[in-house]
Amino acid sequence: MTEIALPYQLYHRRLSKEPLEIRLLRISHSSYTTRDDPIHCSLTTFVTSKAPDYRCVSYCWGKQEWVPISITIDDRGGSLNVTKNLFRCLQQLRKAIRNGTQSDGYFWVDAVCINQNDDPEKLAQIEYMGSIYSAAQEVVAWLGVESDRNGDGSDEAFDAEVHDEEQTLPRTPFKLSLSLGMLCGHGVLLMIHGLSYRDIRLTIADATKRSDWVNFDVELGISPEVALGRRLVFMCGQHQLEFDNLVYVCIFLQASGWYIHLLNYTASNGCLGAIGAQCLYLAALRKLARPTSDTSISVYGPALDEKIQALFDDDAEALMLLVARIKVFKTTEARDKVLVPLTLYKHSKTHAETTSIQVEYASDVSSLYAQLSAYLLYTSNSLVLLSLVDDMTLRKQQDLPSWCPDYSVSVFNAALGDILLFGYDALRSRKKYCSIEMHTRTLTLEGLFLEKISAVHPSLLGGLTAESLVAICLKLPSTYRTNGQDRTEAMWRTVIADRLSGMSPAPDITASHFKGWLQYIIAADIFGYSFEPSLEPKEDWSEWSCLDEVHGSSSAASLVVPSVAELSSFVERFRELLVAGESSLPELRQLQASHDVFASGLVMAGERPYFTTATGLLGLTPPSSHEDDQVWFFSGAKLPFVLRPEADGIHYTLVGEAYVHGYMRGEILDVTAESDFKKVMIR
Repeated sequence: MTEIALPYQLYHRRLSKEPLEIRLLRISHSSYTTRDDPIHCSLTTFVTSKAPDYRCVSYCWGKQEWVPISITIDDRGGSLNVTKNLFRCLQQLRKAIRNGTQSDGYFWVDAVCINQNDDPEKLAQIEYMGSIYSAAQEVVAWLGVESDRNGDGSDEAFDAEVHDEEQTLPRTPFKLSLSLGMLCGHGVLLMIHGLSYRDIRLTIADATKRSDWVNFDVELGISPEVALGRRLVFMCGQHQLEFDNLVYVCIFLQASGWYIHLLNYTASNGCLGAIGAQCLYLAALRKLARPTSDTSISVYGPALDEKIQALFDDDAEALMLLVARIKVFKTTEARDKVLVPLTLYKHSKTHAETTSIQVEYASDVSSLYAQLSAYLLYTSNSLVLLSLVDDMTLRKQQDLPSWCPDYSVSVFNAALGDILLFGYDALRSRKKYCSIEMHTRTLTLEGLFLEKISAVHPSLLGGLTAESLVAICLKLPSTYRTNGQDRTEAMWRTVIADRLSGMSPAPDITASHFKGWLQYIIAADIFGYSFEPSLEPKEDWSEWSCLDEVHGSSSAASLVVPSVAELSSFVERFRELLVAGESSLPELRQLQASHDVFASGLVMAGERPYFTTATGLLGLTPPSSHEDDQVWFFSGAKLPFVLRPEADGIHYTLVGEAYVHGYMRGEILDVTAESDFKKVMIR
């Protein structure tokens, strides 16, 4: 006879660490008839070395809304509350087992298999979570039901409007296009069958009206520990898709160049993102975390894959690499942004010495983040960690020192100083100097002051118009002071942080792409993107007289900035093609080609405001920068940073990384002396 127990009595004994034990869950499906039938599960304890085959379930906990399930542990039965998102996951797994799309058997689900009221057990299981995931036959990553647009059970529209599990709510087209590489079913086939970009774009728009298409949101709400699973399957409602298939699709998008078209389509809907990048991040993590597994998939190409592996093989950089890559993923708990990379590091680097970070799951989040950051600043060969510091406006943990990244922020913004990027070396690999006083949370670096910021201008995605960009160019000296380039070259290189398609500096031919990009965005601003037979020609071009001023200033400028006559001719042809209708699409795509190539570089710099200095320097700065902030170089950093002096005249606040045109490859060392370097205290 099954004994009825209260929730806290269900787990009548703590799991052992030596030998390591785990509980495995089994879902009863024999009496299941409808989705709303109660969930019945049983838990059995096993020593890991003797455990049967099992699957791990990864999911986002979501809102703290609780739903009861029936649990039996060693003939002791009772009710246990789980989050609504997990409850939906168990419902769908039960249905999949009944339908044969998932086999019957054991599952490991953290919220149920670990006693959440027993902190010692929880910490012990977290410590060995790498082993638990890597031993699983499969990891099922639950992304929510099809109509839950948040993927975590928190979609109020679902609760209010959806009662039939087959019903779906449409998602916005730009979100769907952002995650094109994560479509299942026909979404994978359409790319294999070679449909044109126009067909893809139309299909994306149509997909918002179809219930047989499933969108996996670009922000994966899953634990990055899925990197350890032997086989990874995404599950969205009744649909399932193997992760490796997503990887192949995203690799195809990158290799074929289609991601450029998709990126510009998403930008036209008010969103900028790296198509498929998060999927590739996870694929790269899986290759690192499972060194003995099949690593035949080349995620980024042989050269970059080898660079990633070389960094991971360096014990001084491996944890830094994991932290940087895991930061972009959402996690249920803010502490997991520290615990997950440490778990992966420990599992994958069994020969390495244990890190000095003593993790207490209940410890203060900001203290945990500061401790991890201090450790990485000490152990890494460079100051690349500072490039992970998000803009002040994005921070969630307000009590962090300014030099400490807020790891809970999962915005996918590529850092200029990303650990894997190359091309910048502002101080020619000058040796790092770093000292940290944890009591006062003060970071001391060796720095070189450059200049104050005299003006901050909006970013291209923050309201800066083409006319304003040309106006900024006109205020620069005709010859850029650091390298003798024409000011128009300094402008177009700064717009993309002098990086395009993995090349830095960007090739000279990019100048012509900038010209095409500038003409296209002006034409689109005037006439829009829609086919319209009644568009009237533009007659008055007087507001664009600034173009002639720049165009005629030098022969170099004439190759970069169009004259008013060139612009008016381009815009008129653009209008004629829109008037002609869809039959003009091939020529319209040709007209758009240069724009698309140059615009692909804006993923790196498009959201960063421009700044100028009193001496005519031009650069990119964090959104929170303002006049009188200071630009500094640090020994051990590959690029400059923006600091804000504090009222005491001694300390500084770190605002973030910067791009300063003409000073990204060691040029500053040619005009400074060793005595110009000084200690800088940041807190």
